[in-house]
Amino acid sequence: MDSGADGRREDCGLRPAVVSWKYSSHINLAIESVEKLNAALIENRSVLVPLDENLVDTVWRAEGAKAGQSKAPVFIHDIKYSGESAELRIERVKTLLLEKKCDATVISSLDQIAWILNLRGSDIPFNPLFKAYLTMEFVKNTTNVVLYADPDKFADSTVQNHLRRLKISLLPYSAVASELKKWTNKHVGVELESVNAKILQSIKTNSVADLQDSLPRLKSVKNTVELNGYRKCHIRDGAGLVGYLSWLDYQLNVEHRTDITEYMGAEKAREFRSRQPLFMGLSFDSISSIGKNGSVIHYSPEKEGSLPINNREVYLLDSGCQYLYPQVELSIGMELRM
Repeated sequence: MDSGADGRREDCGLRPAVVSWKYSSHINLAIESVEKLNAALIENRSVLVPLDENLVDTVWRAEGAKAGQSKAPVFIHDIKYSGESAELRIERVKTLLLEKKCDATVISSLDQIAWILNLRGSDIPFNPLFKAYLTMEFVKNTTNVVLYADPDKFADSTVQNHLRRLKISLLPYSAVASELKKWTNKHVGVELESVNAKILQSIKTNSVADLQDSLPRLKSVKNTVELNGYRKCHIRDGAGLVGYLSWLDYQLNVEHRTDITEYMGAEKAREFRSRQPLFMGLSFDSISSIGKNGSVIHYSPEKEGSLPINNREVYLLDSGCQYLYPQVELSIGMELRM
């Protein structure tokens, strides 16, 4: 950023809580690291200014819009679906930290936190996750495990007992930065590809180890229960989709209906799948498209204006679901003609 025409410095605001520390190659965005961006600004007599406040939310509130956070409750993911207790998973993370000679870790990936603790939520659309940070700190002969999240989501007594049994302290989501600043002279393990700048700024007095290639691997290797769950849910999901396609075939080719739109098709597909056991919801907006709309990237039909499905053109259905075991996704193109 150049300085102003009158020579005054023009600083750049940035929310550290939503900016990844490293180059985000996994989403193909040309986002340079915070360090490189700041260096470029300094060359032009400008600097990054960290913003704790979300300016977009501030504008929304000023305009009377509701910008509140989800208050959906967190619930336990039963061991009959996970195949492994949260106690054992915490021990596996602790073993990894010891192998890496780390004194502590900050886990910010929501899927990692949900997997480790055998907890689920619905803060993120199409994902069974809840907003949180998880920290582990070795202090003498004990391990302090703290979950930073909205306490209101943990009001259920079974969830509270779950955390109590795991000896996990629950602190407000907003307290994580101030608590991390209390760490000194520690070797802290983090996933550098996903941890945000706010977290690393909070632990800058400590050395950092990158766990990007090791921590996610714990979750990626599935146990027997999880693998069997995947297979069963693919069968269930397939049954739901066959039910929908059979219904659609009958409506088009026997009833000769011409009023079934792409949007109605997506809703009907969801209805058939929701009848299957362990169904939790969609994993993204279904792509239900006929003819030319099948070539539109990430096409999502609207209730108003979507095209009628017919038996003369190729019909594309790209859809995914969340079940209590896994996420299932299917993409299929077909012609529904006699």
